[in-house]
Amino acid sequence: MDYGMATRSTPHIPRHRPSDESCRDFVNWMQRDDFVCDESGPGIVIEHNHAGLLAHHPSVSAAQSRAAIAAAIQAAGMVAAVNAQGVQSDKMFRGSVEAFTAALNALGHMSWVRHAAGQPDVGEFWHVHGSGSSIKYLHVELPFNV
Repeated sequence: MDYGMATRSTPHIPRHRPSDESCRDFVNWMQRDDFVCDESGPGIVIEHNHAGLLAHHPSVSAAQSRAAIAAAIQAAGMVAAVNAQGVQSDKMFRGSVEAFTAALNALGHMSWVRHAAGQPDVGEFWHVHGSGSSIKYLHVELPFNV
């Protein structure tokens, strides 16, 4: 799926929020597990770009690249969403502000996830804050888009 992360020489202009599907899935997770994303416990939504994952990390599949990104986020202390079948998400996470910061730092040390001239980006990173009708998705350019 192309999320507007084409190869570019101009600055990245993010969408105002993740896809409707990602937003719906995150809100459903919040309601199911009864939590709120606030100053002490932010959330993360990652929207991967298949072409970007393959371009940036050609020695492995896009699924393996998504798993590596998720593993770095979880190793930093963030918790992945789990679906009804018990499968962990590779795109939705929640945790403490310390874990959120550690996850950003961990991804920043993975050179292949960073923006590279002439290649599509690997995805978009969204900071989730709030709940219900007041939920906000804040686009974070680091590490994927700068």
